[in-house]
Amino acid sequence: MKENKFRKLLEKLNSLDTGELHILIQRLHQEQEACHKVFNLIKDGILILTNSWMIEYSNRAANEILELNEQQLSLEKCVPELSFLKQAMQNFKTDIPFTVKDLEINYPQKQILAINGIRFVEEHKNDFFVLVIRDSTAENNLIEQQVANERFSTINLLASGVAHELGNPLNAISLRLHLMQKQIKHIAPSDEREQLQKSVNVCQEEIDRLDGIVKNFLQAVRPKKLTLRPINIEIVIDRILDTLSPELANNNIIVRKKFSAIPPIFADEKQLEQAFFNIIKNAMEALPNCGNIFINSKLNATQLLVEFIDNGVGISEENMLKIASPYFSTKKNGNGLGLMIVERILHEHNAILTIQSQPELGTKITVIFSIKDPSLPLFSDKK
Repeated sequence: MKENKFRKLLEKLNSLDTGELHILIQRLHQEQEACHKVFNLIKDGILILTNSWMIEYSNRAANEILELNEQQLSLEKCVPELSFLKQAMQNFKTDIPFTVKDLEINYPQKQILAINGIRFVEEHKNDFFVLVIRDSTAENNLIEQQVANERFSTINLLASGVAHELGNPLNAISLRLHLMQKQIKHIAPSDEREQLQKSVNVCQEEIDRLDGIVKNFLQAVRPKKLTLRPINIEIVIDRILDTLSPELANNNIIVRKKFSAIPPIFADEKQLEQAFFNIIKNAMEALPNCGNIFINSKLNATQLLVEFIDNGVGISEENMLKIASPYFSTKKNGNGLGLMIVERILHEHNAILTIQSQPELGTKITVIFSIKDPSLPLFSDKK
C-alpha cells in the first residue's frame, strides 16, 4: 500500500462505519499475510527486533539458520554470540545500513554468517532494528575448497618437477657410490680405508633419506585413482582400533565410540583407512601417558560428520597457523606430511577437514562428507 494512500485512509477512519472498518481490517490482514508469505520465500533470514533485543518477527529462513522457535523471544538468549550487536546497534545512526561479514558462530551450530542491518526510530516510540542474515558457510567452504584445489595442483606440479630433477642426479650419485664400494674392497685394510668406507656409508644414507623425502612428498600430494565401493565407516574405524589396541593399552588410552546408524558410503576403503589411521595416530601421540579419544558420527540432511576428539596436549594458536604446512611438525621425528596425506585423501573424496584445538585442553578433528555433492554418490543403495 502506498504511503499517500495509507495517509488518506487514516484521515477517513473517523468517518468509516463498522462494516467499512471490518472490510479495511480484513484487507490489511490479507496484505500482512501476503507479506509473510513473500518473506518466507526469501532464502535470507529476516529479523525484526525491539530496542530490548526481543524478536518481534522472524521469517522461515531466520528460524532455520538460528534454530529459533516460538518460546525463544530474546535473540540474546537464542544466539549469545550475537549479543555484541545489541550494544553496537544502539550506537549506530538511524536509517543508515551496516554490515557484518564472515561472522563465525558455534551455536546453535558452527556456521559463518553475513549480517546486514538498520536501526529505525519511530516518533514517540522506541527504536527497532531489522537484521537480514545470510548463512555463508557453504559459500566459504566452496572458496576454501577452490583454494585447496589450487594448492594441491600447484604442489603436485612442483613435486613432479622436483622429483624429476632430483631423481637423475641421485641415481647417478648412487651408482658412483656402488662403484666406490667395489673399489674400496680392493684397498688394503687401513685407517684411510675405514674412514673412506664411513664417508661412503654416510653419503649412501643421505641419498636414501633424500629419496624417502621425495617419495613421501609425492605420496602426500599426488592424486590417486579412487576405487569406489560401498563401505561401512564404523567397520573401517573398528579395524584400525583393533590394529592399534596393543599400543592403546600400553599407553592407558581409552577410546569411546558413539556412532549413529549410517548406511554404507561409496569410498576408497584403503585410502580412507589410511586417512583415519593418521588422524587416530595423531590423537594417540597427543596423549603421551594416558587419556581419552572420542569418535562420533553425526548425520543430517546435507552432511555426514565423523569427529575425532582427544583430551591431549592440544595445539597452540601459533602452530595452528602452520599445521597444514609441508614438513612442519611438533613431533621429534615427524616429517609434517601426515596431515597433507589426510587432506589429499579427503579432498579426493570431496570431504572437508576441520581442526579445533586449545593447548592443554585437546583437539577436535572433524571430517565432513557432503551428501549433496553430485560428483560423488555418497550413499550406497546396498544394505
